[in-house]
Amino acid sequence: MAYVLSLTTRAPLIISSLAILAAALLIFPGCTDPLANENDALRQEIILVHDEAMEKIGLLYELQNRIKRETGKSAGSSMQPEAYIDALQQADETMFAWMRQYRTLAVDNDLAKDTRYRREQLELIREVQRVMEKAIDQAETYLKKSI
Repeated sequence: MAYVLSLTTRAPLIISSLAILAAALLIFPGCTDPLANENDALRQEIILVHDEAMEKIGLLYELQNRIKRETGKSAGSSMQPEAYIDALQQADETMFAWMRQYRTLAVDNDLAKDTRYRREQLELIREVQRVMEKAIDQAETYLKKSI
């Protein structure tokens, strides 16, 4: 009788354990979907690249001001001081133009389309970062030569 009783008390535990396992199997396949994982990774990388570029916005303004204060002409440079300022301002505008068009939420219920959008946006923000770095490098080089 004790054996039967232990089986009857274990049955609800086994059934509830199986129910939890079944629910977990239904919930977690989405987490292991390679496309969903890629989409999440793209979102994270976009934000990382954006944040790295945004840290340089203050430097863009600082370099513009330093060049404006610079009274001497460039030493051996093919660009005039105004061209460096324009490049720095263009880099700034490029960043903010990207930010205005970027959509952080899903752009489509279709994960493949949303992932394609994230891939394109990652390339765009990387290009923004390259534009900023180039403008900064050129301005810093100009300032070093003109001092």
